This record gives sequence, C-alpha cells and structure tokens, in this order.
Amino acid sequence: MHTEITRLSKRLRRVFEKQAIRTELPHLCHFPKNSCQLASLYLGVLINRQFPRVYIELIHGRHRLKEENHYWLEVNGFSYDITADQFDDINEPIYAGLSNPLSTYFSPYHSTEVMQAFSDYQQVEGERSLSILAQIEVLLNQASPPS
Repeated sequence: MHTEITRLSKRLRRVFEKQAIRTELPHLCHFPKNSCQLASLYLGVLINRQFPRVYIELIHGRHRLKEENHYWLEVNGFSYDITADQFDDINEPIYAGLSNPLSTYFSPYHSTEVMQAFSDYQQVEGERSLSILAQIEVLLNQASPPS
C-alpha cells in the first residue's frame, strides 16, 4: 500500500510542479512554497479514494519559535510531505517517512481526519473545491508514471 501511495504522491507532486502555474489551481502557483495545506489536503483525498479504509490525518504543525505553520499527512504511521523541500534544511519531499524531519521545527498543533478536513474546506470553497479536485484528477491521468 505504501508503495502505491508513494507513486501517487510523486505523480501529484510532478503535476503540481509542472501544471500549477499554467492552471487555475489556487495557492499552488509557487509550489512547493506556501502550498502545503492544499497540496496535502488534495493528496489525502486522492489517497482516500484509492484506499478508503485507511485512516489519513492532515497534520497542522506550528513552528516552535516563529509564527509559521506547516501541513503534512500521516497515513498508518508514515509521513507524506510533498512540500517539505520548501524549507532550507530539507532537500526532497518525504514519501512514506517513518518521521518528518520538520517535526524538529513544527510541533503538531492539530490533526484532522482528511475527509473531515476536505468537508471543512468545501464549506469555504463550495463547488470550486470539487472542480479543482476534478482538474487535478485529469492532470494526474495525463501524467506519466514516476520513474
């Protein structure tokens, strides 16, 4: 299962890197910078569609010293953070990591089951959230598999 989630995470990351600037994907035009919440949220929804029985948490972390926030996913004890490399000390995204090296800086502040988090997001964004999800799925289907 984690192999499939890692493949999906890599494909989604590639879509965001290549397509976000050319599409209407909100808050993703400077991916991975300042994209962690929505990138993690949509990744979580896509994982849930593929593995509906798996518990997926959207983790909201707060920086220990600065007024900064960061979001990532926890799936069965593994971290998935496709925007971790937006920070200077991290060189690559985290796929199925047993820990998130950013936890040195960001203490988990709040966690939400991913579909509840998406439902909350839909309350704010309405139908736009579903049209963005549909657009992401089209782009994913057009993307080549990760190497």
